[in-house]
Amino acid sequence: MKTSLAPWLVFFRLPNLPTAPGDAIAGAAIALAVSRAAGADALAPTTLLRIFAAGASALLLYMFGLADNDIVGAEADKTQAPRRPIPTGEISLSQARIARLACFALAVGTGLAGRMPPLWWIAATALAAIIMAYNRFKDRCSAFGLVAMGLCRGASLLTGAAALHHVAPDALRSPPALLAALGWTAYIAAVTRLAADEHAAQAALPWRRFLPGLAVFVPMLALAWYPRTAWPLIALCSVFAYGVWALSVAPLGRAHDPDVRRKAVGNAIGAIVYLQAAYILAFPHVALIAVVIAIFLSTSFIRKFLEDVPGS
Repeated sequence: MKTSLAPWLVFFRLPNLPTAPGDAIAGAAIALAVSRAAGADALAPTTLLRIFAAGASALLLYMFGLADNDIVGAEADKTQAPRRPIPTGEISLSQARIARLACFALAVGTGLAGRMPPLWWIAATALAAIIMAYNRFKDRCSAFGLVAMGLCRGASLLTGAAALHHVAPDALRSPPALLAALGWTAYIAAVTRLAADEHAAQAALPWRRFLPGLAVFVPMLALAWYPRTAWPLIALCSVFAYGVWALSVAPLGRAHDPDVRRKAVGNAIGAIVYLQAAYILAFPHVALIAVVIAIFLSTSFIRKFLEDVPGS
């Protein structure tokens, strides 16, 4: 069983998966935290269902994107990433295509089961389009690739806000949601830039490598819209997120091999967990607290017991 599952764990970049649903759930929590409509009935069963459906759909679309990426790049991976499951023959192209279709179908099914509003379907469709555009055009224009990859996570956050249109109709276009999406986009774009050519040995990076991580503080520009009780936690978690970035890129100040760069990229992606926690907990509720705990526990478990599975 372990042998048969191993290629799929690599195919779907297992270490990254716990961070995927948190984007949409953070967007939903932001919508609740800053909306005047978020009263006693804000987390009625219908609302909770949509929050978790948004998170599950974001995860499935993320997995769809990973499968699509390996399918589109199968030929290039023969030389650039020969240890990936498709080049090694552990997963065939037909199997990968079936997995891609299954992820997309399950994302649609989850949206239907969650009775998502029309605005969510528009946002989710836009997210799927961005994912597919990134996979097909990232190599033609490096700048487009950076922005598109960042938008994949920023748009995922916005799908969460769109899912709660019934209780927070103005949240999607509010400064907190838009600045959060901008911060997410900028940070993931920075991680993507860090991962560029990670398969090759790299020269030392200058001190400017510490600056892109400051993107985690962009969502705090809308702090005045949040309840004051949420301010200390948002600030603390944001500082932790930047600390992870700084510690991740610190070893890159000298010449390094691909394994060092990959480790830095994997750790930098993990910083998004702290950013998600900051804004998920901006609307304190036992269900959302449980989500944050689950994200941290699953991330820690994977890093400890499945450390050989690469996240890039």
